[in-house]
Amino acid sequence: MQYIFGSILIFISVFFSSSFLVSAQSDDQNCDKEAVISWIKEREAHSERFELADSDLSNNLTDWRRIPRFDAVVAIQQIRRDFEDIPYPECSYDLYIATVIYWTRRIDTLTQGVSTNTTPDSLGETANFYQTQVVQAIYDLEASANIDYFVEAGKERPSDIQPASVQIRTGEIIISSTDVEKVVSVDTVTLPNCNGSSPISITRTFTKSSERRVVMEAEGSAEIAFGIAKAEIETYSALDDNQSMSESLELQMSAAPGTTVTYEIEWVEISTTGVLEITKGDEISFLEFSVPNALRANIRQPIQIPCIPAESTAESP
Repeated sequence: MQYIFGSILIFISVFFSSSFLVSAQSDDQNCDKEAVISWIKEREAHSERFELADSDLSNNLTDWRRIPRFDAVVAIQQIRRDFEDIPYPECSYDLYIATVIYWTRRIDTLTQGVSTNTTPDSLGETANFYQTQVVQAIYDLEASANIDYFVEAGKERPSDIQPASVQIRTGEIIISSTDVEKVVSVDTVTLPNCNGSSPISITRTFTKSSERRVVMEAEGSAEIAFGIAKAEIETYSALDDNQSMSESLELQMSAAPGTTVTYEIEWVEISTTGVLEITKGDEISFLEFSVPNALRANIRQPIQIPCIPAESTAESP
């Protein structure tokens, strides 16, 4: 039971850590066809290792001393971990996470078999997840990358996985606004002059930089077109030519004697928003997006506060 609980904890940690892992890895590789093909071959190689380890463990739950082979459970978990460490293209994320969860569930079944000395059927126990999640993720990757998964893997397509027959296409980009404003940060500077006898004044330059990136929102069938849509919008918005924004502001700040003045510089992101038409078969949907184009600095009204004399704060004798 201890090993089963440990496997469940592994499943939880895999699921949540993978959600954060994609943000780090997907910046390095988008839906590049060659990157997708390379990742597919890596996945198939690890899958073959996994199946061999599963078969060996299922047929030999104990060693020659009749001791449960928990070391073999650890070994097959390591295959899954090795797969997790491989960088993956952004559009293969669904298949990546489905594979990790699928293998974790199969490892749970194997662990239970070893614990109870009962021959496990990891394939049968996880068949529904495989059909509804893994197979669908393969379909979606084939459509997004415009490839035949099994041709690229150098393997014959299983009879239970048919080619993705529905093509996903992007259509017209419709701009709804070119000047949507959003406050993204505020710089605060407090200039004290409580003990001064004359005004003080300083001049400082403030600079803000921000990355231009596509922000998308979608529901239904448009969700599976994120990889295609992002590339389309990035091209339309010329993100390849300019992927960062920067703005500077020179500000003179002063404080009268006996006051403390707080200055606030408000950084505003100005974005273009619109929708991208997505067609999947006969179904048409729209994906909302926004792309920041510029930064602007606004100076808020300075806040002047009189200083409290030190003697008024002292306790009476």
